[in-house]
Amino acid sequence: PAPKSKKTPGNTIIKKPTRSSYAVKAETLDEAAKIIDALTEAGKTEWNPKYKVSIDDKGVVTSAEVTVPLKITMPNWPKSSKLSKAAKAEWDRFYRALEEHEQGHVNLVRERMSGLGESMIGKTEPEAKEIFDNALAQLQGSSDNYDVETDHGRNQGTIIDTSIK
Repeated sequence: PAPKSKKTPGNTIIKKPTRSSYAVKAETLDEAAKIIDALTEAGKTEWNPKYKVSIDDKGVVTSAEVTVPLKITMPNWPKSSKLSKAAKAEWDRFYRALEEHEQGHVNLVRERMSGLGESMIGKTEPEAKEIFDNALAQLQGSSDNYDVETDHGRNQGTIIDTSIK
């Protein structure tokens, strides 16, 4: 018989992002742009990692599992379907640019959190907590830097051209 696959003692599960939205209550592209410009962020990516470890009688981590749920919040503007063809195309372009920016945050989560559970194996429980806390701090720093570099996506095309009617 084939050997049974062994579960690795260290595991990191980065979940597929859940989606949510906030309502944009506007009649025109200009109104929608003003609403979005007034926000700190037009879109948002959130993560809330948790971990659990098993330790042996010497206090050493023998198994660790890190779970990273992700949530992306984007604008929802049903009335955009009533815009002129050009204005609708501009809204859609903005939305795609915002999606791309938020995907950048998701990519940072995957980059920074991958292998985290595995890295806790063989450590003491306080060392495992420190590894987890450091990874989270590095992820937040990377995400903050990404927002500074991209001006929260503005230099990636997330500014709505209100001259389009």
